[in-house]
Amino acid sequence: MANFDLIIFDFDGTLADTREGISEGINKTLKDHNFGFSYKPKEIDKFLGYGDVHLFLLAFKQEKLDESNMDLYNEFKKNYLVSQLETLSSYLGMKDLLLKLNENTIKIMIYSNKPYEILTKCTDILFKEVKFEGVYGNKDGFIKKPDPSYLNDYLIKNNYDFNRVLYVGDSYVDVIFANNVHIPSAVMEYGYDEVENVKKYHPTYLAKNVKNLDEIIFN
Repeated sequence: MANFDLIIFDFDGTLADTREGISEGINKTLKDHNFGFSYKPKEIDKFLGYGDVHLFLLAFKQEKLDESNMDLYNEFKKNYLVSQLETLSSYLGMKDLLLKLNENTIKIMIYSNKPYEILTKCTDILFKEVKFEGVYGNKDGFIKKPDPSYLNDYLIKNNYDFNRVLYVGDSYVDVIFANNVHIPSAVMEYGYDEVENVKKYHPTYLAKNVKNLDEIIFN
């Protein structure tokens, strides 16, 4: 018997390894505009978690997004989408776990700060056989993590027991989000944040791999 009725997933670093594609999109744009620097895939980890505008500002060393750099930002988003889809992969065992959750009538959802257009394309490629209650990403009107207001309202409206809802992520932002919503959290240790940093925010569970997450859900 499962311990949860609804499991909500982050995407980058949780369901899928997207680091290479994101870094390629950044580096292509940097090179095309002669910035004179680039990033190794691991170096972008510190930019992730708060959405594409935050990522853009940090990676391109910009103070704010305005008319002066809007064309650069839009070009980055275009390159980001192309490179993301070319290098996308899910973590070992994750697709099987999602299908197992479907089979056991446990509802699943994605709630990510990733741009909605890119998120849905990635989800369709990797998990087209999986049934999600919803896929929520950054677009007009979206409330980004760690703001809990949308998810709180959703859980109340649908009569969920908050103790039986689990948020699965890989970063301190995800733990803060779950804490703000007042639901348990599970952090995937293979993700993009440092485990010791995540521990400071007191996640409910730590999972080394998908098998460990399966045990958290079903044991």
